[in-house]
Amino acid sequence: MKKHLFLAAAMLISLATYAQSKGDRYVAWSLSANGGTQKATVSVKGTSASESEAEPLDEAYLVSGEFGIFVTDNFRASLSLGVGLNASPTSEESWGWLKDRTLSFALNPNVSYYKRLADNLYYTPEIGVSLERGSVRTQTSMTKAEVTPIWGWNAYVYPIALEFRATERVAIGAIIGSLSYGKATIEEEYYGSTISLVASQFKYNLNQSCIVVRLYY
Repeated sequence: MKKHLFLAAAMLISLATYAQSKGDRYVAWSLSANGGTQKATVSVKGTSASESEAEPLDEAYLVSGEFGIFVTDNFRASLSLGVGLNASPTSEESWGWLKDRTLSFALNPNVSYYKRLADNLYYTPEIGVSLERGSVRTQTSMTKAEVTPIWGWNAYVYPIALEFRATERVAIGAIIGSLSYGKATIEEEYYGSTISLVASQFKYNLNQSCIVVRLYY
């Protein structure tokens, strides 16, 4: 009898579901890094002549922290703060590659709706705005570089997002792809005067992916 009660209790624990309820709060963090080297080989057909060239790819690093609260059942509002560093190779010199480096700080308010798909598995599409400020460091030689301030905003949608509530306190989220539109302003010196260059971009990125760990309390 005791054995049957123990097995029943174990089954109940393993099948426990954790609802997203009003007032639930969490903290989360994420770390992402991209980079590498690509190598191209050119050969002449019918001969043994060939030439190989390796060049670095764009590098991107991002660290962010987030706080969120459920304002109603299954509907959360969040605020995150992130620091990013991007490096793009521009030209190769005898000593190495010149690069443009962008350091940015971003404040990101966002909202998400939780739709239960199965026990503890939720579909969580997200919409938000990222407010960014930073600088671009354009390397002109091994020892010289020009620094230009940059700021802008980016509105985005994560149409494919999931969260699995592993325990009452721990959840793992996954984001695949994004749809975004944003503008960036760069200040440059032009014949003794400061001018502002504004660039806008609409982007649909299926290659983006991110894993987030959330701790509820």
